[in-house]
Amino acid sequence: MVHPPSDPIETRNGRCSWCLQQTAHNLTKTSWRRPIYQCSKCKARTLPCTSNDCEAMTKGRSLWDDEHCAKCDGTIEEWPLTAADVEKRREQIASAAEQRANQNKPSG
Repeated sequence: MVHPPSDPIETRNGRCSWCLQQTAHNLTKTSWRRPIYQCSKCKARTLPCTSNDCEAMTKGRSLWDDEHCAKCDGTIEEWPLTAADVEKRREQIASAAEQRANQNKPSG
């Protein structure tokens, strides 16, 4: 599907089962079953995961499309951390260390 510049492209944010990144996925085609997208990072064909409450994207293949994303089908145990996840964990660790240091100070 070719979109003229004035036609907004429908996008969906989610984890890509091909590159494992949290990215935008651009709608390329609508089908009778599921819409077909393209990952903005790795350019692979993706489709919405069919698992309940999952916002990730499955692998679209030439002969068939996966029903479940890499996490829901058990290919991976957890999604890799994003830069935001790493920063949040650093802040949590620093805050916990500060709390422990304050608890161990002698009161006086």
